[in-house]
Amino acid sequence: LTFNFKGISHTAPEEVMYTHRLDGFESKWSPVEKTAQVTYSNLSPGNYELHVKACNADGVWSKELVYPFTINPAFWQTTWFKACVGIVLLLGIYLFIKIRTRKLNQANRILESKVEARTQQLKFANDELEEKNKDIMDSLNYARQIQKTILPPEKVFVDHFSDHFILFQPRDIVSGDFYWFEKQNGHLFFAVADCTGHGVPGAMVSLVCSNALNKAVKELKIISPGKILDKVSEIVEDAFVSQHGHLRDGMDIALVSVNPDEKKLWYAGANNPVLVKGKIEADHLPEKFAALRDDFTELKADKQPIGMFAGRKAFTTLELSWQDQLQIYLFSDGFADQFGGPKGKKFKYNNLHSLIHGASHEPMSKQ
Repeated sequence: LTFNFKGISHTAPEEVMYTHRLDGFESKWSPVEKTAQVTYSNLSPGNYELHVKACNADGVWSKELVYPFTINPAFWQTTWFKACVGIVLLLGIYLFIKIRTRKLNQANRILESKVEARTQQLKFANDELEEKNKDIMDSLNYARQIQKTILPPEKVFVDHFSDHFILFQPRDIVSGDFYWFEKQNGHLFFAVADCTGHGVPGAMVSLVCSNALNKAVKELKIISPGKILDKVSEIVEDAFVSQHGHLRDGMDIALVSVNPDEKKLWYAGANNPVLVKGKIEADHLPEKFAALRDDFTELKADKQPIGMFAGRKAFTTLELSWQDQLQIYLFSDGFADQFGGPKGKKFKYNNLHSLIHGASHEPMSKQ
């Protein structure tokens, strides 16, 4: 807004001076100057009063001129416009939410239908899997029953030993480990074997190996444990020969033969040693004897398995006699290979020997 004003002086009109003040915008009078014009920009809507005074060359001031005016707000600054904009915004937000909710509901319905279809598929697959799992479990349980047939019954040990215990805990339903017993010509043969693999593969190998032991002792009437293992290794190796080549499956085993009447013991082992507790005698103590502590002795095995093996040698038979009582411990690597403890490490054979030694004074059932 530009305001022009004029003060009248007949004597020296060019010397007229002006000052002005716009109430509502400024509180002080402007400097006195000859300019007869004032411009204001960006004034906010509201009521204003322009005050103007003039002074002639003699310093005489005129009366104060007051010019009131009002600046009306633009339409977008009015309350009704703001209210309309607010209503439009609220309506827009409402419509946006409504449309968005409808789309989300639609997407949710589609997703629910997909989830339902997927759930039905998963249920069908789960039912099918459960059925297959049931069949597999039934087969494994039946395989366990078959494998039990190669294990000697508890009564055999009760009838032939004054005290004994058997700790047999397969990792899976069926096991690659097994224990074996046979009596021939006054000799009691018993063994603990660890076959290649675990679970079903190990159990299948255990059947072959158990049958090989039965054949060597019951059919071929072999008495020496070393010669028994030689024959068993030959049978097992032949069993795993096919048109597709040789399978390198077999077992580690500790085989003991005792004659209770003569108090004599014979032992042969394929990687699996035996611990004995008691006073033992031998014509000579071979390197395969290792005294542990007190009257504990380790009978060490030949470092070769049953089955295919390069550089195979005949198995060694250790013969010894005992006085009074003798405790004999046969085991696979199952106990020593267990992981546990605060650091999750293997139990190992030294700890197993110490555990057996510490419990050896207890009755077998307590051990």
